[in-house]
Amino acid sequence: MPPIRRPRYFDKRKLHYLDAKPTKVLGEIERAGKNAPIQGANSDWLKIALVLIYEHIQRYKLPVKLRLTIHDQVISTTIKRFAEDWARVQAKLMEEAGSYIIKSIPVKAETQITECWIK
Repeated sequence: MPPIRRPRYFDKRKLHYLDAKPTKVLGEIERAGKNAPIQGANSDWLKIALVLIYEHIQRYKLPVKLRLTIHDQVISTTIKRFAEDWARVQAKLMEEAGSYIIKSIPVKAETQITECWIK
């Protein structure tokens, strides 16, 4: 599954506003243009990871619930005695999802077991 391609368009009309500074507007467009592929790849990776995790939970009827995603985090809950096993499985699935997007280097996922969500 290749990364999802999405064009990114920038409004060059901002260059013609009365108070526009062309170098500032072009700088904003350039920064956004460099950031868009990174953010897009991260978005693709997270969506693939969620699908793999969800399918794994359903296939094996695991006592796990997907709760929340925040940027590049997938937050799930499970019973205490299964937490360590699930942490390893979730990390493996997230790394597998990353390998669909980034083929040149291995992707490493970290997991953390907590009683409540932390930043």
